[in-house]
Amino acid sequence: MSTDTVLEARDLHKDFGGVNAVDGASFELDAGEFVGLIGPNGAGKTTMFNLLAGSLDPTSGTVMYREDDVTAWSANKRARAGLVRTFQIPRPFRRLTVRENTMVAGPDHPGEGFVHGLFITPRSRNREIELQEKAHEILDFVGLDDKHDTLAGHLSGGQRKLLEIGRALMLDPEVLLLDEPMAGVNPTLGEQIIDRLKELHERGMTLCVVEHDMDFVLAHCPRAIVMVQGQVLVDGPPSEVLEDPRVLEAYLGGGQAPTERGGDASA
Repeated sequence: MSTDTVLEARDLHKDFGGVNAVDGASFELDAGEFVGLIGPNGAGKTTMFNLLAGSLDPTSGTVMYREDDVTAWSANKRARAGLVRTFQIPRPFRRLTVRENTMVAGPDHPGEGFVHGLFITPRSRNREIELQEKAHEILDFVGLDDKHDTLAGHLSGGQRKLLEIGRALMLDPEVLLLDEPMAGVNPTLGEQIIDRLKELHERGMTLCVVEHDMDFVLAHCPRAIVMVQGQVLVDGPPSEVLEDPRVLEAYLGGGQAPTERGGDASA
């Protein structure tokens, strides 16, 4: 790894019953990059995210985070270390408020421990106050400042995406992996999400986004990595990547155009 590299996939493979969802994919993310991970349906993008974040164990290969081999680390341990991901379909605790959902995501929540869960101690009370203050700041940042006491089950799809980002930010990520943050979001909330991601990037956070909205990738990601059939096909500036004949063949061969918008249930 170079001194600027914060996350690296080294020859990752993931097989599901003989199907190679990820087939020897390798790439690096440098500190402060804003990268789009793109490709046609079934290319292995979401599986790659699951391998990087620890939701899945690779069949073979290595995941490096900073200078550590984290291949055997749990998703929770990676998240606590600063490698955090969001999900394409947010699953908040519907019967908790937006603020409570955000607080639960924070590290060392008092309710996590058996003793602290039964007894209110000065330490647990102080930590609760710290998490509440942090949750308020983050919810204000993502644009949910008027939804603190709203039940998460009453949020719109776009608002749940904002809550998902807010919950991830409670872990103070160094690297944030975002799985289709714009999917199913109306244009107004979409612009709100884009503004928040741009600000996080300006603050120096490393962002990698699985996204089908090529207008978004062209406008905001200086670098695009194209996956096809579980492998990295092309890696470079989006404007050049999308004109590469191999990329056009990969998309059009699957009946897709590389500029289309839409979901990717089998990514």
